[in-house]
Amino acid sequence: MLGGLDQRGQNQSGNLPAMILGAIVIGLAVLGGIAMAVAQVRRDAQERREGVARFGTLTLQGRKLEVRGVTRDVTKGTHAEVVGSVQEGRRSTATRTLAGGVAAGPVGALVGHAAKKKTRSSSAVLTIDGDDWTDSIPVGPTSYAEAVRFAQAINLAARSSKR
Repeated sequence: MLGGLDQRGQNQSGNLPAMILGAIVIGLAVLGGIAMAVAQVRRDAQERREGVARFGTLTLQGRKLEVRGVTRDVTKGTHAEVVGSVQEGRRSTATRTLAGGVAAGPVGALVGHAAKKKTRSSSAVLTIDGDDWTDSIPVGPTSYAEAVRFAQAINLAARSSKR
């Protein structure tokens, strides 16, 4: 019996303290990860209350927009939009075909080939036009909705601008 107790409650293998210590270490690591996630959610909520919006490395705070380390004023003439699209598709993969073939022969290979993998690709770009400047930032396939929200935040800041 590995790491167990005998009928009298005695440690049989000497591994029980190490197993308990390992369980404690894993438990503390999980709790630490949860605490970090909760702290990040709280920071994000605080930033939203303060009017801070982020997209990748871009930051909009009030009417100040930081793009690639350069801070720009958001004025009535500033406009942002996401141009392009995200395409979703499905494709067969050699790995799935081969795995099906190994598991169940030719029929398995056909089933593996039919089990298509989801794919996403993006040709979208976030464009921001100011009075005398323009920037464009590529938008990844999984961050399209986030880019649209950021563009809306910029446009809202521009509409509420006095100049």
